Amino acid sequence: MTARSMTPGILSSNSIIPCAMTVDQLAGGRAGTLVFAGISFTLAPGEAIVLRGANGCGKSTLLRTLAGLLRPFDGQINFSPQTTEGNLEIPAQMTVLVGHTNGLKATMTVRESINYWMRLYEAAEGADKQAIDRLRLGDLLSRRTSTLSAGQKRRLGLSRLLICNRPIWLMDEPTSSLDTATSTMVLDMMDTHLDAGGAIVAATHEPLELARAEKFVLEAA
Repeated sequence: MTARSMTPGILSSNSIIPCAMTVDQLAGGRAGTLVFAGISFTLAPGEAIVLRGANGCGKSTLLRTLAGLLRPFDGQINFSPQTTEGNLEIPAQMTVLVGHTNGLKATMTVRESINYWMRLYEAAEGADKQAIDRLRLGDLLSRRTSTLSAGQKRRLGLSRLLICNRPIWLMDEPTSSLDTATSTMVLDMMDTHLDAGGAIVAATHEPLELARAEKFVLEAA
């Protein structure tokens, strides 16, 4: 994918700062073991990359590396937001990762989890209501996350994307454990993010019918 012109954005509950991500000859792995190498692409605002590949090829590890949670073995990851503040090369400010385990604390309720993310990401007023309504969490707010079904946990985990308002969504198996209707709802949410100038990198074994997506097959190093 190649970058195209970007319009400056203002961070609010309804807008994002458009941001391009350029990956150049990236290599990474786990516990000192090389898993992938030679990864290069440019992701522009409004574009999505769908990562595919066999189990163990490094899809989740690549997502964690793009999010800044793992240090790459080699190569570079650069971010190019068009703002008056200039170039920001901090993954934590530009990306949000929802892994396949959802990142939930079993003893917290759904409401407590959402409130925690609101504080953590210094979210805009009303972001919690938007997430609750969009992912149909209203009837679950008093429930502890340990009592939720796999699909309910997935919906709660994905709500973090709407709360934190980052331009680049990194998603590991985004429709895992979801029924057909909910999967369609999540795909609509992803398309809305792309329409707003956001970008997505999603790793999945399942079909993802996004309007603007390029398939990237990852092979183990």
